Amino acid sequence: MDKIYFDYIELISLNFYKVVFKPFICDSLFVNVIANTIRHSLFVNTFGYAVTEIKIFNANSEFGYIFGLKEDLLNLILNIKNLVFKLKRKKKTFLRLFSNKTVVKGKHITLNKYTKILNPNHVIAHLNDNFNIDLILKIEKGKGYIPFSSDKTYKNSSNLKNSLLIDAYFCPILRVSYSVNKIEDLFYNNIYKIIFFIETNGLISAKEALINSIISFLHIFSNFKILKKKNINNFFLFNNYNSYLSIAIIDSGLTFRTCKHLISFGILYINDLIKCTRFDIISIFFFSNKTLLEIINILKKYNLFLS
Repeated sequence: MDKIYFDYIELISLNFYKVVFKPFICDSLFVNVIANTIRHSLFVNTFGYAVTEIKIFNANSEFGYIFGLKEDLLNLILNIKNLVFKLKRKKKTFLRLFSNKTVVKGKHITLNKYTKILNPNHVIAHLNDNFNIDLILKIEKGKGYIPFSSDKTYKNSSNLKNSLLIDAYFCPILRVSYSVNKIEDLFYNNIYKIIFFIETNGLISAKEALINSIISFLHIFSNFKILKKKNINNFFLFNNYNSYLSIAIIDSGLTFRTCKHLISFGILYINDLIKCTRFDIISIFFFSNKTLLEIINILKKYNLFLS
């Protein structure tokens, strides 16, 4: 269990992904618990960037108005909240928007070297002729939804004089749905496949978001404190030789096709597999040299070898 196995990942449309996990043996109730936990973790534990503070010159509150601006300030703030920012090596930055264009867009914001806008053509406001808009934005990194009245440290103090603190939704995940499909098998009646449909705002890919969310809730709910993102490939759930032998073939990390063929020959556990020789793999099980190499590499991860 040193990797997260995906069957395939498909980009259905712009920023809309279909992600299919490798089949695994599990109870039907528990597999729904797993899928729902992953879905919840995607919204709660995925980092993103949002505008948390706006200083609008010549306006004292969000219920005021600006001469020449066709939208009211509430709609202006909502339009700004729909901008998608990405920061490099920064958790907080300030940007200025000064424009006299008739249609003010995200690309008119003056950026620094740490900031990028992923939707520069997003419309922020409409101005009458000979008028301009002048405001300063504070962009921060965070996760989940944090209202301006939160007790978070960076929400308590305003960095800009006479500015407006606004609710911030940092999560780049827009929608997540999943389905659990049962796979008909001759030997097992509880093999399931989880299929996720994930839509993001373009800041992160579905695969990266899934991996980060799974690692995040493992940190929260697991007692295995050695699990870290940087050494995830070196982490093993089992810590002794006897535990390795009891691993089911379907959970060993082999491809589903290889597992199904081995199970048809009565090879159900790692303990059964290590009793076989290379000759058995090639001549009796009729595997190719490529599959033989796959089996050898998987066994090496458990410090085991064929007979």
